[in-house]
Amino acid sequence: MAVSSKGEASLKESVQIRAPVNLALVKYWGKLDECQMIPLNDSISITINELFVDTRITAIDGSEDRVSVNGRVVEADDFGRFRRVFDKLRAITGSTKRFHVVSESLFPASAGLASSAAGFSAIAYGLSVMYNLDKDVACELARLGSGSACRSIYPGFVHWIVNKEASSVANRCEVIAEADYWPELCVMVLIGTEEPKHCSSTDGMDASVQTSELLKYRVESCVPKHIKQARDAILERNFAALAEVVMRESDQLHAICLDTYPPLLYLNEFSRQLMFLVHGYNELAGEMRVAYSFDAGCNCFVICRQSEVEQFLPYVCYYFGDVDDRPVVCGWSEELKCTDVLTVSEITEIIKSSSAEWQDCAQLLNFSDLCAFFEHLPYNFRLINSGQDGSDVQVRYFPLVKDAVCSQNVQFCLDRQPKSIVPRRKRTDKQVSIPTTSFKAQVDSCAFLMFAFLELGRWNVSLLSLTKFLVDADMPKYMKVRCFGATQIYGLAPIPVL
Repeated sequence: MAVSSKGEASLKESVQIRAPVNLALVKYWGKLDECQMIPLNDSISITINELFVDTRITAIDGSEDRVSVNGRVVEADDFGRFRRVFDKLRAITGSTKRFHVVSESLFPASAGLASSAAGFSAIAYGLSVMYNLDKDVACELARLGSGSACRSIYPGFVHWIVNKEASSVANRCEVIAEADYWPELCVMVLIGTEEPKHCSSTDGMDASVQTSELLKYRVESCVPKHIKQARDAILERNFAALAEVVMRESDQLHAICLDTYPPLLYLNEFSRQLMFLVHGYNELAGEMRVAYSFDAGCNCFVICRQSEVEQFLPYVCYYFGDVDDRPVVCGWSEELKCTDVLTVSEITEIIKSSSAEWQDCAQLLNFSDLCAFFEHLPYNFRLINSGQDGSDVQVRYFPLVKDAVCSQNVQFCLDRQPKSIVPRRKRTDKQVSIPTTSFKAQVDSCAFLMFAFLELGRWNVSLLSLTKFLVDADMPKYMKVRCFGATQIYGLAPIPVL
């Protein structure tokens, strides 16, 4: 963790910090001591590099502290946690300085994405740098602002250890594994809404402590087991074991929220459909390949291996709309080549010259060109260089139909599609009429078309290998889901003071 700064040697007058979000794999919900921010149980987190908060702290001679977050000045009613951090710093150092803080994030605040953890870890670490304090003090300051913020002080996989019998300082963070220990692990953040949640985590925890009958059982019986399982899975790099405990932890958190009276409803239909999709995807694969996790909000963290991103993300695009203009996901498994790109007209010509069986099938499906067909396939956006005039070409990428293994993906659409997920609307005016009477079971249009495409690959036309990319210059932009991807995990990164 590093910063740039300027000022006198005894006190750096200004620092700027970039602090990451951390995702709780084993979660805490409820506090033993609200004033000292001591949680009811241990927790384990993973630090995410792509989601961060940039914060500048300036020490001044004045009468009041001031904080603005994403351009909004924090008012007196919401200033208590900030005041607690500043007062503790002044008590430790004897300083009389006041602090002006400007914090900016690239993701929505108060939407279940641990924005407060990143924000307070930046403030706490920045103050520790200004006064030359060690990381343990930074950890304590961060915790006083937002309990989970203390985990963002450290890189990699972090275990927040709670000692209920000791002083608050004894509640420390331990790094289970450094940032580069499991480099192929990837975290995606799927943002379905940027609206603030209806009940803050602080208020929600307090309500659960007061009213939930299940919370005590979780703290005493479930969390110790999950802590051990998660630590073992991380150290052994056992993704299947980690995925199961992460999803059980997420589900259990929201079970506690529902058991709170009146209930806390952080998840919405978007959240539930993503849960169904993840379980369906793992069922398709026959093993744990993807895991979800929800904090106190409806937006979703998805954990997988980096190699799984380009296989899973098209399902998200298909069911929930496109992921921005181009997803912020790194590390594709293959490089794009111009020879891999086929236009719609080129693919249509190939089909016209193919076997009579496919022509009969195309007539049966009642569409005149291939555009309607491709509207039903999971895909992703990618940009390539055309190699002629140097301009980029936006293409649709269909990783699910690029080789013969796609039969499993077709089977997923035919038989194992999450029943409650409704496919997105077609983007063309052309309607595809599916004669379901010729099939043993009724399937939706997407499943039928994918099945037909697979059958085509068994004939004399090798479209399964040719049709990997489809150029569509007039592709509409749907932005129902925002995705941030991380190919690695690490701690706070340096950024210069402007």
